[in-house]
Amino acid sequence: TGLTKYILPKLECNPPDVETLRQFLILPLFTEFESESLYKEVHCVYAKGFISLPKAAMNVVEKWFVAQGKDYFLSIVKNYKKAVIHILEKQHGSSSDADQGYERDLGFCLVFLRVLSRINVNHGCQIVSYEDFYIPQISQYLELPDAYIRWIIAKSRGIGKVHLKIRRTLFTFKLQTAQNSLYFDEIFFFLTATNEFHICNFPFVFDAGAKTVLLQTDQAFQMHNAAQQAVGEAVLRNLIHQQISSQEVISHLICSVRRDHLVEDTLTFIQCVPDFRDFKKPLKVKFDGEEADDAGGVRKEFFLLLLKEILDPKYGMFKEYEHGQIWFHPNCFEDIGYFFMIGVLCGLAIYNFTIIYLPFPLALYKKLLGDEVGGIEDLEDMSPTVAKGLRDLLAYQDDDLEDTFCLNFAVTEDVFGETQTKELKANGEDVNVTKENRDEYVKLYCDYLLNKSIDRLYTAFHAGFHKVCGGRVLDLFHARELMALVVGTQNYDWKEFEEQADYKNGYDKDHPTIKYFWEVFWELSEEEKRQFLLFLTGTDRIPILGMAAKRLTIQKTNDTNYLPVAHTCFNLLDLPEYATKEKLKYKLIQAISGTQGFGLV
Repeated sequence: TGLTKYILPKLECNPPDVETLRQFLILPLFTEFESESLYKEVHCVYAKGFISLPKAAMNVVEKWFVAQGKDYFLSIVKNYKKAVIHILEKQHGSSSDADQGYERDLGFCLVFLRVLSRINVNHGCQIVSYEDFYIPQISQYLELPDAYIRWIIAKSRGIGKVHLKIRRTLFTFKLQTAQNSLYFDEIFFFLTATNEFHICNFPFVFDAGAKTVLLQTDQAFQMHNAAQQAVGEAVLRNLIHQQISSQEVISHLICSVRRDHLVEDTLTFIQCVPDFRDFKKPLKVKFDGEEADDAGGVRKEFFLLLLKEILDPKYGMFKEYEHGQIWFHPNCFEDIGYFFMIGVLCGLAIYNFTIIYLPFPLALYKKLLGDEVGGIEDLEDMSPTVAKGLRDLLAYQDDDLEDTFCLNFAVTEDVFGETQTKELKANGEDVNVTKENRDEYVKLYCDYLLNKSIDRLYTAFHAGFHKVCGGRVLDLFHARELMALVVGTQNYDWKEFEEQADYKNGYDKDHPTIKYFWEVFWELSEEEKRQFLLFLTGTDRIPILGMAAKRLTIQKTNDTNYLPVAHTCFNLLDLPEYATKEKLKYKLIQAISGTQGFGLV
């Protein structure tokens, strides 16, 4: 076609004027971009030209991309995802290495998608959801555990860090043009890593299932790495692969605590773990004087009771904001070790795939990943009211701003009954907020609340968290995904919940009692459905994997005088064979209405 024969081959990577730049805006509208089979002639050529644009030109094109809106942007993302899937499918189905350049072609498409991913979040608000970049088919064509281990080993040894000059000839555009590119880091990565392609360098394409597999791989890798220093890489990969496939566990991290000294015993336990690598082991909890073996439910109860205790206002460790959100209390007098402990607990919850109730705002997870935090949008998640006040200040147009808002560059805080003033900058009490300096005030105020005032406490929390989760695995997650790993989501799919259910001891999906149960369930309000989930599993939140990870099993019991009973360790419901739908509904609502947390059996 004309596009592939005449237009794309002459694509100007360094256009002489702004009007010529419009080619980058118009070309994706051609129907050839919808044909994944043309990835070499279309997608790769366009991507190569796009990412090599000089900084000034790229800034212009970026603004145009954003201005086109969601439909335009999403269509480009979808077309390049189709190209990636096609390349993977083609290589996967090949019995030979006939397509020697497949990794390079795949790399061009993925680098361009990574550029789009950055554009998506670099303009104040997302154009599309980060989930729109997911490519679930990745796990069908690539062995993710093997890919992750190769990536970790390569990173640790610096493989692929060849000087840029060695790889100049891989691109047809001039090196000087590449150095002027706004996305020079993307080009540099691809140039230096071409001799060893790693899909893990493009984590934005991994969905929740893929990232869970990678997290499990990292856990197994960290556990085995120290003990297997002497064995070859192939043997190490084989050992880890076997463990992930069989779900066998070599050893556990055992935490023994007393119920009436939960916080103190947990802190002592964490301080006494001899090697930080032990935190990677699956956690088992034993309550002193109790014989229950921890199959998951005891661990859930441990986290629930411990965090409920820590969040008690008597400790004064956290300040509560709107909608139950919490943040570090800047004037907390508790030992810094408690914050280290909570960081460790967050890490343990992630590595043990246990949802915990710790309602921090998204800003915390951005900080943990090293993202910049300190804007109104970060504060808004924690306190919409405070954020609105700051936006009103910035938007105020009248000349009486000083008299209306009466602000200076200082904040007053209630420190256990005593009012204290903290200055946002030198002599801040003497500097009034005006139209001219209000931007500076908002910036300093947000930075104070989210960073400076809580730096000592957050630093301890950060150290504890990274004691467990430190390493390359965090590079694979967005802040919202990391948040979902800790506290779960509210992405309820009740239809899937029913479809995934299993039945035991004489029940099946066609049994009259089971039919009654689901009729009753669908008559429940949304709040009552969430109460049932809390009753069944100990939490009303959904794991990052979705409803499939909350699979319900219903087994028959005979005594219809009893209420339904939940075994939270196994998401198992004991359901008596009630004779009528009315009785089942009455008994079920009685059972879920009394749920405060874990009802363990």
